[in-house]
Amino acid sequence: MHCSHTTVFGTNIRIWNSTVLIDRESDNRSRLLHALNITIAPIWMEVPPGSTVRSTLFFSSLPKTCEIFDLLEDIPESDGFEIRGIKRNKSDVYKVTIV
Repeated sequence: MHCSHTTVFGTNIRIWNSTVLIDRESDNRSRLLHALNITIAPIWMEVPPGSTVRSTLFFSSLPKTCEIFDLLEDIPESDGFEIRGIKRNKSDVYKVTIV
């Protein structure tokens, strides 16, 4: 999963180990295995004003029958991100923008 996060004013970001892909049909959860160019919670990463951070997330496999899935940062806080209704493709490589 290739992710981009752009900020106008500057911010801090991180990813939680509890981030998952959820198959819409089976509720199967594919867990986060590795993250590149982003810190893992509880460590924050500063994003300067007017810049974009591009990171890559690696997950365990989705079920072969999966056609649509959600990306969910399943965290004990109110500001976790979620991207719903990602259509599966043959390459299993995806690009998302995290707001």
